[in-house]
Amino acid sequence: MTAAPISEMLFPADVVFCAATIIMSVCNVRFGPRIARAPKVFLWGFVIFVLAVRVSIWGAMILAPDKVHDANAGIAGSSAIFLATYFLHLLGATLAQKSKKMSWSFAEIRAALSRSR
Repeated sequence: MTAAPISEMLFPADVVFCAATIIMSVCNVRFGPRIARAPKVFLWGFVIFVLAVRVSIWGAMILAPDKVHDANAGIAGSSAIFLATYFLHLLGATLAQKSKKMSWSFAEIRAALSRSR
């Protein structure tokens, strides 16, 4: 029995997923110590959640392939949404650290970003 070539085992969307997961992990290692008030469980819990979503998509593709339609779009789209959500979460935690405020609205984050430019 020969192994399948790597091009058959790896979807193009998996490249996007791996890049997003690596970026989130590097940001956790780099910026996690700077955010003293944020529990580290929430930072790493998000990465674990993203991995759990990917495993569930993989399980659906294996167990019910006739019911899974265009998994590539779902994997790439969810990876992009998760990464954007993660950055907003990290930005909000960083702003909360600076101002000693516990929560930020999206309008307040946008205003703080425009002031910092």
